[in-house]
Amino acid sequence: MNILVFTATLMILLAGLTYHRLQEYVSMSVEQASWNTFIQVLERCPQELQAKKVYNRVRKSQAEPKPENPDEDEGHEEEGAPINVSRMISFPVLAETTSEEQAMLFNVLTQLVRNLYADAPLIQKFTEKNSEFIPQFLQDVLDAYRKEERKKRPQRRDDLMKIKFENSEYELIWFSLLQGSYTKEKKNESCKEKLTTLAQFLTFKKATKIRVYLAAPEVLEVIFGKEKAKEVVIMRNSLYKGVKKKKDPMDKKEASTQLQETFSNTPYLPILDFTVSKTNPNDP
Repeated sequence: MNILVFTATLMILLAGLTYHRLQEYVSMSVEQASWNTFIQVLERCPQELQAKKVYNRVRKSQAEPKPENPDEDEGHEEEGAPINVSRMISFPVLAETTSEEQAMLFNVLTQLVRNLYADAPLIQKFTEKNSEFIPQFLQDVLDAYRKEERKKRPQRRDDLMKIKFENSEYELIWFSLLQGSYTKEKKNESCKEKLTTLAQFLTFKKATKIRVYLAAPEVLEVIFGKEKAKEVVIMRNSLYKGVKKKKDPMDKKEASTQLQETFSNTPYLPILDFTVSKTNPNDP
């Protein structure tokens, strides 16, 4: 009788252990499959996005004449456009000059990074300990650029990721800001950029002024505030339609004056240009 009870107890214990181990195996298998999928996406997404960018670049180059310097394409401006003006923030002015304009441009860049990347894990890791990390980091970027021999300094946006830092974590942050990060869409199993790339807001044209008529909405939001920036976008679209009309087009100087008079109430006025042209302000 005792032997039967002992045997039954042993079998129940063995069955319980077997079931527990089976559960662990199933759980580990699911986790491993999920991890492998994540790794595949992480490795594949940048390649897919890069392939799309190359494809789009080739198609665009076939359809349109190439500018003399593709990296400085300011929206195919017509002749007579201001020389010291850009729709983007000038990296050379930030790094190689000291002036009131440089300080204002640096403030714009700092706030732009705050607006775009405040939720990025790499940034949060540092800002949680130091609220002034972003301006300090951007200053370190400029310092690292200046330390390079002039001949070896980046001359194009594509070369900005080559800036070297003493802190390896800073290199990772700078790379992630320039390239953006990637995620996977569940619906069509394709990839998309989760963060906007900082590089698209930078130029190597030595411009001390930002072109309000062509600047990105994200830059306008820093300069004018969120609601005012929307008004700028609406008005410049209206002015674009006016100057592009085939019959009785609006005078470009008059349009420029209207834009400036409407949105001149900003502390960033010294670094702003309000010139209106026939270039579509919605073109990237």
